[in-house]
Amino acid sequence: MSKSKGNVIIPDDKLETVGADALRIYVCFIGPYDATVTWIEGGLNRCKKLVDDIWTLREKVDDNEADKSLVVAYHKMLKKITGYLESQKNNVAVSELMSFVNILKEQTGINREIWQNFVLVLAPFAPHLAEELAIIEYLQHTQKSEADIDWETLNKEYGSIHKDPWPKYDESYTVDDEVTYAVQVNGKVRADFAISAEASEEEILEKAKEKVANGWMEKN
Repeated sequence: MSKSKGNVIIPDDKLETVGADALRIYVCFIGPYDATVTWIEGGLNRCKKLVDDIWTLREKVDDNEADKSLVVAYHKMLKKITGYLESQKNNVAVSELMSFVNILKEQTGINREIWQNFVLVLAPFAPHLAEELAIIEYLQHTQKSEADIDWETLNKEYGSIHKDPWPKYDESYTVDDEVTYAVQVNGKVRADFAISAEASEEEILEKAKEKVANGWMEKN
């Protein structure tokens, strides 16, 4: 892109159509920060839809206990995004964020603690949306409405989500209960099987022999 060719993207124009958060997410998502990238309008629209989806998800938040599968997905997401941000891989961090949003969309309800921590994770990518969602949670917690409180009071009582500490993941939820192995014989995959991640080497070998033997029996 260059000014002489007239194909420069003007951020102000995009701000008016998709908003600052969607634009920010797309800039993160479009590729590594130090790489030459191609601007794709469809990708920007996808990020706008992501913002809209997250805003709608707030309606699912409740105080019910979270399903274990959601807890596991949350901690895995948090671990991955934490690592991606530390290594400045913002594009894959956004991709992971999108995947988790898809999981949230499948839920009939979203545990409040998981939601509040998710909003913290969202903050670097969509600061305005995250701040607004955090304020909604604050008002819910204090049983106040926007009409009951002015911005000066809100700033004193709540502050900002961008001053809150980054959430911590539980390592025990990030380790898969099972591991899948592929068994090769003479360079060809003959079988695959899943086994407990805590299985010993002897148990893994025994399972592999069993799978290969069963596969041979089925063919003869």
